[in-house]
Amino acid sequence: RLLLFADPMLTAESAYALGDRRRPQDIALLSPILKRWGLDLQFDDKQPLGQRDIKVAGGTVRVNLPGRFALTPGPEYCTLEGRGLIAICAIGEGKVVAVADAALLESASNDDVDSRRAMLSRLLDKLAG
Repeated sequence: RLLLFADPMLTAESAYALGDRRRPQDIALLSPILKRWGLDLQFDDKQPLGQRDIKVAGGTVRVNLPGRFALTPGPEYCTLEGRGLIAICAIGEGKVVAVADAALLESASNDDVDSRRAMLSRLLDKLAG
């Protein structure tokens, strides 16, 4: 079981300098793995910068420059939710819940911590179910 945050354009600030191994990667480089699962991670470079909410998984997810999953031709392992923001995949005996944005994990002072925790809990429930 895997909960994967594959953010094509990470917007969170980092305390670590560019090139520091502790710094999160600014872009997701998972295309070969995702393609094997029947997914394509897409990014609209014309979308406006800034946070917005997308309804999904019985709640809302706060996003900032999110990606979008699309299904590729071939075996169908995955279903999509929230206009492609979330992919739920049955891979062999395992399960993957992939999110095409990581803003849910950012700790901005004006965010509602309780709603972010609730959404993370819903995502984990999808993984367990």
